[in-house]
Amino acid sequence: MSTDQLGVSPEDPAAKALARRREGSLRRLGKALRLSVTKSGRRDSSFPDYGLFAVWDDKTDKLISPANDYFEHTLTLDQLERFLSTLVRVRCTNGPTDNADDEDDGYDD
Repeated sequence: MSTDQLGVSPEDPAAKALARRREGSLRRLGKALRLSVTKSGRRDSSFPDYGLFAVWDDKTDKLISPANDYFEHTLTLDQLERFLSTLVRVRCTNGPTDNADDEDDGYDD
């Protein structure tokens, strides 16, 4: 029995549903941090970035998650969770990163 990039067996619908809910939860966390979580659009599981994620800063539209020379989407679901959790800890420790002088970014502060 093989597993996909989400770490679940394709034959286990309950595990797939749990992974989808977890993905949705992480996307909402990213949105709360003013980040976009994207998933590789590959439909062929033979590609190395199939089912992997990337994180983008909404304000600058820049990739902030690790990447390599070939792919933007390099994070598994577990790695995505650790990456976002680290950002939450850093932002809670260091306080808000927006300056009062910044122009209006379209978000309600």
